[in-house]
Order: sequence, then structure tokens, then C-alpha cells
Amino acid sequence: MSRRQVSKLFFEPVIENQVVEYSYDGTEKHAPKATLNETTADMARRIDWRTIIGPDDTLEPLYSLRNLRISNETPEVSLEESDAQHAEKVKDMLEPDAGPWALVAKQLHTALAEVNNLLDVVRIAKDGNGIKVASVAPNSDGINKVADEAASAKVFTWTANRKALIESRKVFQPFIESRRDVADLDLFYKELREIRKFYVVRKNGECLVGDLGYRTYGNKWIPAESFDIFRVEECLRSKGIKHNDERVKTMVEVDVPRHLAVRTSLFVTIVFDGTGDDLFEKRDIRMLKKQPNNGNPPSPDGEINEDMLEEMESNGEKPNLSRMAYWMNALRWARETLVYRDLFTQLTRECASLVGRSCSIKDNIIVINLFENVMLKIEKCESPFVDGELAEHGNAFLKGILKAYFYDELRTPPYKPSVFVSLPNQRTTLPDAMLGPFATEAYKIEKRCVQPKPLVMKILAVASHYFLVKKVTEDLLEFQRTYGDPVLSWKWQRVTTENSLMHANFYLRGQDAITQFTIRITTDDIEIVPRDGHPISCGRDNVPFNMNLHLQRANFLLAMTVTLVTRLNYKLLQLNINQQDSNGRPAPTIFILNSNATRQIFIQFFSNGATPSIATRQILDYVPDDASEFDLKDADFTPIDLDRIPGSSFMKQVDNLLSFLNN
Repeated sequence: MSRRQVSKLFFEPVIENQVVEYSYDGTEKHAPKATLNETTADMARRIDWRTIIGPDDTLEPLYSLRNLRISNETPEVSLEESDAQHAEKVKDMLEPDAGPWALVAKQLHTALAEVNNLLDVVRIAKDGNGIKVASVAPNSDGINKVADEAASAKVFTWTANRKALIESRKVFQPFIESRRDVADLDLFYKELREIRKFYVVRKNGECLVGDLGYRTYGNKWIPAESFDIFRVEECLRSKGIKHNDERVKTMVEVDVPRHLAVRTSLFVTIVFDGTGDDLFEKRDIRMLKKQPNNGNPPSPDGEINEDMLEEMESNGEKPNLSRMAYWMNALRWARETLVYRDLFTQLTRECASLVGRSCSIKDNIIVINLFENVMLKIEKCESPFVDGELAEHGNAFLKGILKAYFYDELRTPPYKPSVFVSLPNQRTTLPDAMLGPFATEAYKIEKRCVQPKPLVMKILAVASHYFLVKKVTEDLLEFQRTYGDPVLSWKWQRVTTENSLMHANFYLRGQDAITQFTIRITTDDIEIVPRDGHPISCGRDNVPFNMNLHLQRANFLLAMTVTLVTRLNYKLLQLNINQQDSNGRPAPTIFILNSNATRQIFIQFFSNGATPSIATRQILDYVPDDASEFDLKDADFTPIDLDRIPGSSFMKQVDNLLSFLNN
């Protein structure tokens, strides 16, 4: 078999870079690939510019002033002379390359020129020859000619640029108009999406309808709670609509029902009976900003305030205020009106069946008795459907709690959902399972199925607790400001809407000993729980609360005095924490004897905030055989004025007194 012939193939690049150097070992050093600038410069060298611009023209810009200087007196020159002149001009324009110090040399040359110019100015100002006015003006025909040519060139440039801008405006104007329409359409759909975030919207033919209701779901709408959505052109509202003290552009108008086109507010306040104030006095909440009216009719561009509204109503006009307001404000005000009306209607219905509390309803005002002379006032007020901040007259916390309870009832289903409860497998038969529906007694079922409290009872409980908490807090702050020895401190441990708990303690500055007690506040009672755990009920009156607070202070001072007596080696004769003063109030006492058995000291602490009283007496010496000759009665106690005893606190004064009497 003959062998096949094999052909040798060599693969080499079509274009190779130029070889710059051959080394002794045969290595070739190629030139780097040309850049874009080098390629462009190489191609530019191959162009014959004389054939393009003509033999008589220069390579300078056509708008240069050098080409404008045309003189009729200039003789004609040949082509060679013009080339030589042009080469000299180009040579003058090119900066010489003087190496790395060319920039330094240029800066030095510029500085030298500035110095020479400054010297010339100084010389002329000194001699005065350059400031003198010449008698004969020089010939300025050449200067004026050049200036006119420059001005005409500028005018030509401005005119050409203006025409170019006009032509470009004609080209881009249709595009700008189309983009403006698209932007307006985008703004409308953007606002429509914002409406759909909070309200149900559907389209009926060519109309857009929304729902303000909050009790209906699905397609079941109440016609009296629906609103219409309209699209308006931007030209009708060139200044925009005021929203949050700012002008915003909008293309949406809403038309809410007329019975909801009013701003409604609900105020919850705790008032006191017997102060002489009228509890059923209506409040004016129309705190709107006044805007001067210059006789111009109101337009959608401006604000509609109270003065404009009264003027329009006096003229017999009935404006649609909901379409004049910003759509976000209009829908929010209409929803608040609907919610507050339903809330007030439910409270009125529940107050009619209220048992155990006096209640009065008059002119959209509900007054319910909380305690002896404390009332809860719930008032519904209405104001015009115009922009402006409404004054808040009631308690913001109670109003928020009332709305929260109302919304919680809306979210709670009216029935308990049925669930499957699995039971463990067992063989024995349950006796209750054989009884069927009679397995559990009726009272047990009723006890487990607690009926929900009415809304009015919930807000009454919260208002009562809020009033007692506020009273306790004010009493504690007043106690801290009045009595600084010992120091009272307190902090909250648990805070709820109907039951709160705080920890309080007395302590002396610079000492670790403290006395702790707890204050418990419910809806109808205030309790102080000492360390022994027996609660002391103070009711709803601040008088027993302050008395028990002073009693805890007295017990703390008594305990600190006992500690001091033990440290100074005094003998404790009697300690009575159940002692009472002349008015029947608690006043614990302590009776001690010094170490030498020569002095007795009696200290009594009061629960009315008075300063503790200290009295002392001296023990008389007598002989038992001569007892009949002497009056054996003890000497009377001598009261001691604490203001005359040195010491910054009560315990330091007692310490100084006991140290003095112990000797």
C-alpha cells in the first residue's frame, strides 16, 4: 500500500508589527500596536490639504480676525511667498519644546512680562506723561474698522445661533408636548394607585367609584358611603392644591356624599362637677387660618377658608367643598366623620342601658359620672369642610384608647369559630360523656363564656384608672418637692389600662438602708402595700393616700433611729408602732435610756408631715429610807428644739443629740 502524501502547512499572521530590533540570540523586538491617535495622525499626513482648502487660503480658523483684515493696498504675492509667510506664522504659533523645564521657563517669562508691565504703569503714573490728553486725536480709522468687523462678526454669530435654536425648538416641541401628556397621565395613575391602597375602587362604565365604608366587604356597598373620582386637567390647577402647608400638583378630584362633607372631631375630657362651669357648653373648634378676600371669586387654585365660605353661602351658592379640597384630605376627613358618627351613636345607645351610673346626653354631648364629683365628657363637634388645623380640646390618650377599643370590636368576629378538639384514647367510659348535653351545669357554662364588656364600660374603666394614676403621680411629685429628708424615689413596674403597679422607697443620702413599699392602682382604689404584705386601702381620696405615705416615712425614720440607738449603746425601753396622736392618726413612738442611766429620751413620729418631736428628762437620785420625805414623782419632760441642733438632716441632728446626752 502506497503512503499518502502529506503537505506541510504554515500558519502565520497576515499583518505583523514592524521589527524594531534583533538581538544576538535571534529574538525579535516588535513595535507596539499603534493607538487611535497615532493612526489618525498617520492618516492625516496622507491628506493633501491644499487641494481641499485652495492654494491661496491659510490653515487658520475661518472666523479669525486675521482673515478679515483685507487691504486693497497689499500687493499680490506669489504662491511660494504665501507658503513661506504661512510657515512663519505657524512657527510663531507653536510653542518650542525646551525639555522638562519648558513650563518653568514659560512661567518665568510670564512673570517677567507682568513685572515689566507693572514698572511701565508705575513710571507713567509717576511722570504723568501718559496721563496727559493729546491735543490732536490720532488716526483711528484702522481701529474703528477692526472693531466694526468684530461687532459684525458677533452679530452674525448671535443671529446664526438664534436661528439654530428656533429650528431645534420646532423639532423638539411635538416631542415635549407628547411627553407632558404622558407625565400627566402617569401622575393621574400614580394618585389612583395611592387611593386604592386605602379604599376599595371599581369602575362602572366610564366612572370610577370608591367606598368609604369600613363595615362592608366584597361587592356589597352602601350608596351613601361611596364617592366618585374625577380626572382634571393640570391647567385648571396651575398653582396646585395645599397639602401639609405645601403646594402639590394633582389631577384627581373626589366627590364625597354631602352628609359626609363636614369635618367631625371627637373630644374625651375629664371634668369636675360643682365648679360652676357649664358641662354642656358647645365648643368652637373652627380654628382656621384667615385669608384676605379681595373681592375675587374663589377658584380651585386658592384656599377656601371660613370667610370665603360665608360669603358664598350669603350669595346663595352651594359649593362642592369636597372637589375643591385635596383628595387625600377630603377622603380622610370623610372617613373620620363616618367613624366618629358611628362611634358616638354606639356610645349613645349603650348609655341608654347603663346601670349604676348617672348619665346625661344633650346636643351631641355625653356626660357620665365616674366618682363623687368627677365626670367623663364625650363631645362630638363639626366644622366646615375646609383646610386648616383644628384645635385639640380633649385628652389625646383617652381619645386614642376609645378609638382603639372601637376598632378592636370591628376586627373581632361576632361568633366564635368552631374548632376540633382531640381527646386522648382511653378504655374506661367517662361518666360525663354518658350524660350528653347535660354533662356540664349551666352556671359553669356561663362562667366560662364571659360576655364582652360594652364600649362605654371599657372607656369608663380606663378613664377612672387614668384619673387615679394622674392623681397619684401628682401627689408623689408634690411630696418629693416638699419633703427632701428622707428622699422618696419611685418607678413603674407594670402599667396597663386598668391596673398599674409602682415600686417606691425611702433612703438617706450616703447610706444604703432603704424602705421599700408598693403602690397598686386599679380602676376604683389606691393601695399601699408595705414590706409586711398587708395592703392599706386608700380609696379614691388623696388625703388617706398622703397620710399613709407620711406613715411610711415615719416608719423609715423610726427604723433608722433604732439602728442609731443600738450603735450608741442606748437602752431601748419601749417601741410602739401602733401609737396614735391626739387626733387619732398613727404616730409611732420610741422611748430610750442612755448608757449611764441618767437620761430618758422620748421621740414621736407623725403621719401628717409634721416634724418629729423629741423630749428628754433627767432621772432623780433618792434614798429608799427617805422616800417619804421626797417627792418621788419623775421630773417633767423637756421638749427639744431641733432647729437649734446642728445637722443637715434629721438623722444627723439625732446623732449629735444622742452623742451629747450619752456623756
